[in-house]
Amino acid sequence: MRFGLRLALWSLLLLPGSALMAGDYRWLVGRLASWCLTWFGHPVELYDVSVGMPNDGLVFSDPQRSYHTAFLPPLDLGLLTALCLASDQVGIRRRLERLGVGLLTLAGGNVVLVVFCLATLMIDAMDGAIAPA
Repeated sequence: MRFGLRLALWSLLLLPGSALMAGDYRWLVGRLASWCLTWFGHPVELYDVSVGMPNDGLVFSDPQRSYHTAFLPPLDLGLLTALCLASDQVGIRRRLERLGVGLLTLAGGNVVLVVFCLATLMIDAMDGAIAPA
């Protein structure tokens, strides 16, 4: 019961911060994804970040088409932080180390997911499965 209460309290404390940084976080993930795709030879530029639920996502464009992919705002990062801080099984130093690794892994996973989704859409568009915007 104590863990559940601590988890609920940390989650409530971290929720506003996660919601406030959602736009900047999505923009950053979009810029990193744009850089990755450009580095692999397909220049794509982020031009809009939609912020309306349930259609949160990133919208990208290239000279011929627009692409849209959705993912959650950084609520997953807030939840991981709450889980790490609510635990009392290990010391604070180990919790913070694991939190750092977990946050980097989740954020990196978000970038990889967006790049994969956009690359898949681009391949389909090149094959003619998706009409130009």
